Amino acid sequence: MLRFPIVAAFAVLASVVPSAWAGPTDQEYPLDVDLGDRIDPVRPGDDIVYEIEVENFTESNAEGVVVTDHLPPGTTFVVAHREPDWAVVPAISDGDEVRFELGDIAPCDQADTPRCRDLWVVLRVDAAVANGTLLLNRATVESSDSTLPMNEATTVTMVSSAAIRSVKLNVGRPGRDRAKVTADLARSGLHTPLDPPTPTVDLTQGLSIQFGVPGEVPLFELDLPAGEMVCSNAENPLRRVRCKLRDKRLWKPLGLKKLDVILPGYLAAQRNNAQFRLKLAGLDIPSDTGPAFEIVVEAGGAIYTHEVILEPNKSGRTLKYSKGQGDL
Repeated sequence: MLRFPIVAAFAVLASVVPSAWAGPTDQEYPLDVDLGDRIDPVRPGDDIVYEIEVENFTESNAEGVVVTDHLPPGTTFVVAHREPDWAVVPAISDGDEVRFELGDIAPCDQADTPRCRDLWVVLRVDAAVANGTLLLNRATVESSDSTLPMNEATTVTMVSSAAIRSVKLNVGRPGRDRAKVTADLARSGLHTPLDPPTPTVDLTQGLSIQFGVPGEVPLFELDLPAGEMVCSNAENPLRRVRCKLRDKRLWKPLGLKKLDVILPGYLAAQRNNAQFRLKLAGLDIPSDTGPAFEIVVEAGGAIYTHEVILEPNKSGRTLKYSKGQGDL
């Protein structure tokens, strides 16, 4: 099996400190911007869809509004559209910046005002970007009205075939060690004309799982044959599909306590993940194992893998990694 181990060296990325503005609706910024990715993780060569929401919290038009997308290194601008008619928005490219001149924006997203018209921007990840790269995108908004301060927002997207969200290991108790892993294998967002095909995972040929320290003999390894996973809601396109072991008792002696694969189904969901959840028990994990751990999942000829660094607690018996959905 091919492996593409990658290390996630995450940093805490904070938004700018809000000003002391006290607008009519008590918003921190009278002209606000929010930025969110709709694809995470994203493979090299694929597209990311970003939603940029510009909100006018004043009681009058914000004049001469300009949104600037400061592109992450290794990405190129493709196209931008704007709700509600999804018309293409003219863009002015200048190196690693793309500007959108939106003109005047009326008050929105408040009582008795219409919903704001979001800007949807598509960037392409260069094929040469390495797995494990974190793409930091930053969007700014400003107005020709000098009384409205500039505001900015950021978001981070993982370049990878999978993104581990959390790991918890209990180690140093031979025969009683446990592990719990949750990873996103793919993600799409709101069902818009810009979204790529909804991600899925092909389980018809079975499933292969490895978990352990990169480059070493796996702590856990399992090849499930075809038909061993049973799925619910598979015939309902409006429900998420949940696949579980047909009989987990068959695999309990090997240390597999629970295995869930969640496939996207509800197209209007804001976060439409294909997700992998694994629980292991009865393992022998030396207390000095790590700190890097990797999960490798193979299904339908596709390989999903990610590596993270775990942190021990004071006793050293519990190793953890956790990354919130809002960060990735």
